[in-house]
Amino acid sequence: MNRILQIILLSVLIGFNISSFSQQGTTTFGLQFKPIIPIKFLNVEDLNLKEDHFSSTVSQKLGYNFGAVIRWGISKNISIESGLSYIKRNYSMSNSLDSVNIFNEKGDFSSVLYEFPIQALMYVRLSKKIYMNVATGISLN
Repeated sequence: MNRILQIILLSVLIGFNISSFSQQGTTTFGLQFKPIIPIKFLNVEDLNLKEDHFSSTVSQKLGYNFGAVIRWGISKNISIESGLSYIKRNYSMSNSLDSVNIFNEKGDFSSVLYEFPIQALMYVRLSKKIYMNVATGISLN
């Protein structure tokens, strides 16, 4: 049941990003929130490190990307977009020494990034008022 819920969640998130309206000659401002789903969603195992008697496991937890975006409509089919985002990735880690049972630690940690993306969006018209877009660009972290 958990797998089905994950597939439905991913489908809904993709669906929200598929459609957009053409914005020729306009400048728009918006806020965006994107969850960072753990890689376990794709059936990838945790990172396991082992050296001599020391072992460590790192697994990704749910994180998020939150920011502001400004979009400039160049033409009916092309826009330029830029903004600033705050990214927080969360992890859990467990460490142990196999030879001595006195050291067995678990903890959580996070990494924080700031992202400055610059991208071009190209729109493909699907109906009278619905467009699908594709984007390409660079991002400074």
